[in-house]
Parts: sequence; C-alpha cells; structure tokens
Amino acid sequence: MDLHSPRYFYIGMVNLPSYMHQRSLSLYSGAASLKMSSIARALASVGGRVFLVTIPTLNREAPRVYERPWIGRQDAFPVLCLATFSNRWIRKFYAFFALIFFVIGSVRRQDKVIFYNHAFEYLGAALALKIMGKASFQDIEDCLLKEIIRSGI
Repeated sequence: MDLHSPRYFYIGMVNLPSYMHQRSLSLYSGAASLKMSSIARALASVGGRVFLVTIPTLNREAPRVYERPWIGRQDAFPVLCLATFSNRWIRKFYAFFALIFFVIGSVRRQDKVIFYNHAFEYLGAALALKIMGKASFQDIEDCLLKEIIRSGI
C-alpha cells in the first residue's frame, strides 16, 4: 500500500467493543459502533487506509472518572481512543481541544476526515481543517431538524 496515498480518519464519539472489552466497561454503543465499522470496511474495500478515532463516552457509574488514551484494533482497523472523562462537561471541553490537536498533528493535506453525526466537540477540529485546506465531511445519521420537531421545541 502506498504510504503517500490518502488516509481516511473516521472520527466519532462511540464506545467500540474492543475498547470496552480492554477497559472492562459496559457502556456499548452498538448501532454507532456498527455504523463506523461498516463505513470503514466500505472505504477499505475500495483501497482506503482507514483509521477510527473516537472519544469514548462514560456514564456516572463508570468505575473511573478518567480513562487514558488507548490504541488498538477494531475489525482489522487501527483505533485511537482519546482520553475521556465520566463528567460530560469535562469530556466535551477536553475533546474539543484534543480533536483540534489531533487533526493539526496527524492529518496530511491529501487525507480525508469524516465526522460521525453531529457534536459540539467536532467544531474546533472542523474549523482547523477548513483553515488548513484539508478535506472533511460530516456523516449525518440523525437529522437534527427531525429531533427538534420530535421533541416539540
């Protein structure tokens, strides 16, 4: 495989099975994890070099308030799980800046970044990519407008 060919970084906020097993955690996000794995397999089937990057979510019942970063594999793809916190506000603040530093330090000009769904945490990284002239895309699974209408706002 050509090391100068574009890489695909698929960034999401999911708890992948490999991470959950390694960390002995039980908060699995099945549909989101399967979606990210399926998209990664599709990209790989046409020659893409795919990397899954995630900000795992922890609930208040998590055995630890902080989880260290983890590098592993899921469905034969390299995975980087950024550090995370059980407090959602600390996690959001940390992830916002961690993703900015990740894209600045890791994404080359020819690489592509796909953000899974919509989240505040992605905004800084998406803006950094735009300023640097690097391609990014948003994979919107759930329509925000439908959520607003359904909630009656």
